[in-house]
Amino acid sequence: MHLGIRRVSATLLLSTTALFTVGAVLLPSGNAQAACSFSPTAGDDVFICDSGTSASGLTDTSGNNTLLLPTGGSGTVNGNVTFGAGTDRVELHSGSIAGSIDQGDGADAFIISGGSVVGNVQQGGGIDDFQMTGGQIISLNQGDGLDTFFMSDGRIIDAFDDGDYAVMTGGRIGRVNMKLDNNYFNMSGGTIDRNLVTGFGNDTIIISSGMIGGSISVSGGTDSVTITGGTVAGDIMLSFGTDTFSWNGGGILYGNVDLGADDDVATLTNLTDANMGTTKFITGGEGTDSLSFSNVKTGAVYRFGGWETINLTNDTRLVFNAPLTLGDAGTGKGTLNIDATSTIYGGSAQSVIKPYAATQLTNVFNAGRIDLTNGGSSTTDSLTIRGNYTGQNGLLFLDTVLAGDASPSDKLVIDGG
Repeated sequence: MHLGIRRVSATLLLSTTALFTVGAVLLPSGNAQAACSFSPTAGDDVFICDSGTSASGLTDTSGNNTLLLPTGGSGTVNGNVTFGAGTDRVELHSGSIAGSIDQGDGADAFIISGGSVVGNVQQGGGIDDFQMTGGQIISLNQGDGLDTFFMSDGRIIDAFDDGDYAVMTGGRIGRVNMKLDNNYFNMSGGTIDRNLVTGFGNDTIIISSGMIGGSISVSGGTDSVTITGGTVAGDIMLSFGTDTFSWNGGGILYGNVDLGADDDVATLTNLTDANMGTTKFITGGEGTDSLSFSNVKTGAVYRFGGWETINLTNDTRLVFNAPLTLGDAGTGKGTLNIDATSTIYGGSAQSVIKPYAATQLTNVFNAGRIDLTNGGSSTTDSLTIRGNYTGQNGLLFLDTVLAGDASPSDKLVIDGG
């Protein structure tokens, strides 16, 4: 063991091997080297680069190896870092690595709170962990295995690839592509400049704060996307599979929402038009799909076409400014349910609820209110239901002139074909 190891700030390196103490630092037992001077052995090595510049990069493909650039240091690894198929660890709290990092296969860990890597970080196959609370790298590829990722600050300039279980509370990433397996991405802060993508598998995405500059896209599988805050500038696309989309209480979407093929469920809760930005449509795609509103106030009913079932609940208020089409090419029709607390407004328009297929009939069940008086005192408004209407102690509000049979009046028209 070399004895010229410098005392560095307190950093705990976890390992299944025995530990020995160097100043205020606990390091795995093995050959320890400092000052960016590297002499790999066939065993487990610990490399500390706290000052100076190494003559070249670092290659050590034997054993379980550790590289530390400690807090307060100024060292530079002058090239690539390559480890083999062991339990390897890299901690970067200062300085720089002037190349890429390949940790090889095995259960590897990468910790960064400061400093920079001017190339890619490749963690290889195995159950790997990545933690970023500061600093900067070009890109990250976690490889095969059930990997974990945490980010609260710092920046990944380009791509974060092949992650599996990721939590992001801050920081900035160019783009995210989690690819295969059952992925989990929970974002409560920070920025993704471009797209957030997951591959085949049963994926879960939760956005409660932060900014996504592109789209969210999940591939086939039973997927779930939940939005409670933050901003998504692009589309949300869930592809085929029995998917769930939940948007509750916050956040702004500027793109469209498409749940794709198969039987999907969407729930919108505590929202207004301010949340929906320039969203043109929220659709379930092909299949028998269900959309439920709870305490939603919106004046853009055209956004919600193509659903087989729409439920209005908990004081939802839906203002017609265009026809509402129920069903799609496969089903041809659908049903609108209005609970006792909710209202549809058809005033100042010639409103229509219609089936996708002209040969089919819609069904409207009204336990709440159909109100045609919201357009002022006009008596020429109408709401046409092309299908069946069932009243369930619901109310109808009209502007009408009380005179002869020819007197003008708003109208609810039931057109059964």
